[in-house]
Amino acid sequence: ISREVRRSAVASGRAYFSAMPQHRDDPPLRLVGGDTPSTAPSRNAPCRCGSGRKYKHCHGHADQPSSRASGASPFHDLDRHLLSRMVAYARSRFGETLVAAQDAFADAEAAFQLFMPWSLYHFLIDGRPVAEWFAADPEVRLTEAERAWLAAQRAAWLGIWEVIDVIPGQQMTMTDLLTGEQRVVVEASGSRNAVARDAVLARVVDYQGESLLAGVHPQPLAPHDAAEVLREMRGRLRRRGLIPVERLRRDAIERFLIARWEDAVDLAFARAAVPPQLSNTDGDELVFTTDHFAFDAASRAWLEAQLAALEHVHGPERDDNETIYTFLRPAKPGAADQRGTIIGTIRLTKSGLLLETNSLKRADRLRKQLETATSGRLRHRAREHSSPFAPPGPSRGKHAPEVPPEIAGPIIQQYLKDYYTDWLDQPIPALDGATPRQAVLTRTGRQQLEVLLKSFEHNAGRSPGGTGPDVGWLRRELGLGQ
Repeated sequence: ISREVRRSAVASGRAYFSAMPQHRDDPPLRLVGGDTPSTAPSRNAPCRCGSGRKYKHCHGHADQPSSRASGASPFHDLDRHLLSRMVAYARSRFGETLVAAQDAFADAEAAFQLFMPWSLYHFLIDGRPVAEWFAADPEVRLTEAERAWLAAQRAAWLGIWEVIDVIPGQQMTMTDLLTGEQRVVVEASGSRNAVARDAVLARVVDYQGESLLAGVHPQPLAPHDAAEVLREMRGRLRRRGLIPVERLRRDAIERFLIARWEDAVDLAFARAAVPPQLSNTDGDELVFTTDHFAFDAASRAWLEAQLAALEHVHGPERDDNETIYTFLRPAKPGAADQRGTIIGTIRLTKSGLLLETNSLKRADRLRKQLETATSGRLRHRAREHSSPFAPPGPSRGKHAPEVPPEIAGPIIQQYLKDYYTDWLDQPIPALDGATPRQAVLTRTGRQQLEVLLKSFEHNAGRSPGGTGPDVGWLRRELGLGQ
């Protein structure tokens, strides 16, 4: 979707500013990370906005305890008051000029948490942002703390901040993938939903020994999407390694980063709206297929013998009231995995025979093989299809017993370790067909591996059970740093 088309959806953007606070006693904007102040002046003390009025008659009504998040930094309160004042100042001094800041965003309203601080601290009006005009105006009364906060805001930059570690409700350790700068960010609300390897387009402000989020795009990106934005940024700046902060402050670079981020968000939403096209190892579309056959009960023993004699069929295995045979395609000579590929299953029950496969081509091929081998004694009754995205139906036979977590946990972890031990030596499409051990030997391969391992961590954090491979162990096996 072109940026012009997306902008048409927010053609009424000029109304943003008419809806913003116009007087000092309007509620201040709540923009920074969702956090709210944990402290406030006494009711009769002068308001910190510099109006000269008592706090209870100025901004006191906006700082009700019910709106405060536990653990939030009090500096967010200071920021909200200053944002409110700067919006009123910009409206009075520059009129509609500030509205042009929305052109940097495809949808400024949707990205309001980032758009508002960016428009005041980064968007240039006659070569200076509103914050600088505001601080330099002799008619604007500012406390020493407010001036220090504005200076800290002007020192911040727009970066791609990746979450490394989270203490929910308190803080996040974050690294800017562009500059390599790392911060422990005090963030009460945002840290409750974040997981390791989330990437956010954000500004981080350093003030009085704390680091705070001060403007965040509402949509985080997964590792592979963030890696693509990072690649485009490095291409634009012609820089392979870390990028100096000063190079990111240029207006054209900031706008390029915002545009690339919003494009990546659009693509992520578009992918989520379309189910993936799944296929089996033959490249066939994945369609779970069950063929139902009937047979004369008197010929059961003969039928079992014929099934056991089929080429590449393993069995029989007895399971309650079923006899199971497995079609197993042998592995190619020299393949790392010599276990072969299961291409179909036969279930012989008291009432009939079921042939289960995962594609129509396999179903047709195995059905023909089965009917030829049994000399017409099987009578085909029906064929059923189901999508891999369909919810599972009722299971056959008895329900599996509930496995206690203390037993299931170690079993799952051992399975994952066995699986990923083999994975290290398997060709991986995301690594251009190289194995992980081969990919780590080249610069491009290491970059692809980093994104893949980050995706493992991210998916585990977003999955309900939090189950995933031991990425730390994989890194050690591959000789990669943490």
